[in-house]
Amino acid sequence: MPQTRLKQLREEAVLTVHELAEASGVSDDTISKIETGQRIARPSTLRKLANALGVEVADFFREPALAGKAEAPEAGRPKVLRPRSLAELLERAGLEAPHWLTLPYEDFEAWWLGGVSFEEARQRFWQIHEEYLAYKAEAEAIAGGASRVSPELERQMGMIGLDAFKKNFQALAAAPSLKESEADFYERQRRGELRQFEPAESERPAEELIAQAV
Repeated sequence: MPQTRLKQLREEAVLTVHELAEASGVSDDTISKIETGQRIARPSTLRKLANALGVEVADFFREPALAGKAEAPEAGRPKVLRPRSLAELLERAGLEAPHWLTLPYEDFEAWWLGGVSFEEARQRFWQIHEEYLAYKAEAEAIAGGASRVSPELERQMGMIGLDAFKKNFQALAAAPSLKESEADFYERQRRGELRQFEPAESERPAEELIAQAV
C-alpha cells in the first residue's frame, strides 16, 4: 500500500516527516496520516511526494524488500522503462484509465453532456484536472532539463500541450462552479453552454472555482 512504502522511502532518504513536508509542499499532518493509513493520498499529492523523494509514483505501490535480506543497491526496485505515451505517463502518475486527455478532442467535448449528473460532472472535472497537472509537471520537467519520459514522448509533449490546455480549460468552463446550483447547471447543460470567465477569474486556482467532488 502507498502509505507503507511512503514511510519506507522517506526513511531510506533519511528524511523526517517535517523535512519531507518542506521539500514536497505537503503538510506534516497529511504525510503522517498517509503513512499510518488514516488518509488515502490524492494522485497530485503522491506526485509531490515522489518528486521530493526522487522516485516514481509507481514506487509507492511496489512490494517492500524483505527485511534483513542482503541485496544489491537496485534490487527490490526493478528498472522502470520511461513512459512512451501520454497514457503511460498518466498511469505512472497513479491515474487510472480511461484517460480523458487521450481522447480525440471531438469525443472529449461532450464529457459533461448527455445526462451526466451534477456530482458526476464535478468528479469528472477533477479527474481531467489531475491528468492535466500530471502532463504540466512533466512538461515543466522537460523544459528544466529533467525529463522523466522516453525521447519519443518528450518530442510529442509540445504537440500534446495545446490540446491538453484546451481540454483542461473547457472542463473548467463546463463543470459546476462553486456558486452554481444544481438546477442552474442542468439548465446550462441542456443548452450545451460553457461558463464565461472574467480575465481575473480565469487565472484563479481550480480549487477556488470548482467544489471538490464528494
